[in-house]
Formats: sequence, C-alpha cells, structure tokens
Amino acid sequence: MAKPLLKSNIKKAALAAAFLSLYMLLAELITGHACFLMSTVGLPCPGCGMTRAFFCLLHLDIKSAFYYHPLFWFVPVYAGLAVFKRIKYGKKETKWFVVFTWASFILFMGVYFVRMILYFPHTEPFVLNPDSFTQRLVYFIIHLVEKLGV
Repeated sequence: MAKPLLKSNIKKAALAAAFLSLYMLLAELITGHACFLMSTVGLPCPGCGMTRAFFCLLHLDIKSAFYYHPLFWFVPVYAGLAVFKRIKYGKKETKWFVVFTWASFILFMGVYFVRMILYFPHTEPFVLNPDSFTQRLVYFIIHLVEKLGV
C-alpha cells in the first residue's frame, strides 16, 4: 500500500516541478526574471538577491554575498535544522521548530522591509521590473486609453 502512495507523490512532485520549471523558463524569456513576484508584479521578493549571493559565495566574494542578500547564510542553517528535525522527530511537529520557523519568517520580512525602504527602486537587486506581466498590462491599458482618446 505504501509503494503506490509513494509513486503517486513522486508523480505529483515531478509534475509540479515540471510546471514550475516551465513557468520560470517562460518568465525568464519574456520578462527577464524567473522569480514569480518579479516576473508577475515587477517587485522584488523577500528572497531577492539570494541566488546572486550564493554565486558570490561560490567565488569566495563574501562581501558581495552579504550585499546581495544579508541572510544568504541562514538558508543552509535552516535547511540543516529541518533535516535534523525530520531525522530525530519524523513528521511530528515540534514546538521549537515552529517557533524557529516563525522567527525566521519575521527576520526575513524585517530584512525585506528595511531593504525595500533603503534600496527600492534604485539599487540592484531591489529594482522595478518594467517588463513584468503586470507592468506590460498597465502599459497596454495606458496605450489603449490614449489611442481611444478617453
């Protein structure tokens, strides 16, 4: 009984991953950004700059890594604790991990808002994407209204 359920979950995960990958590819080709928020709305997300931070870390450029996202180091710490929790406690919810997850969320959102105040819209990676789907729709509507003379 467990094997068909596992196979079903693997199929669902593969389908979701394929859909997400297709969206990210199309979004990157059309808007220049694979990030869901940046490609649809045009605004940076709380994780904005994380990929660039890890690339900088791979090149041992720690200063630039912190510049692109000051919490880049926190992601592997969180993932490690999540794996530890899963190994030690299984799927059982633990109070310490729930508290840690909420504290992590608050920390990320706090850093996000500070970075939005300090850097948006003039400093990478906190810039407005004029090619996002929403921005394109706004430009289209403005153009249509001007054409109709409304």
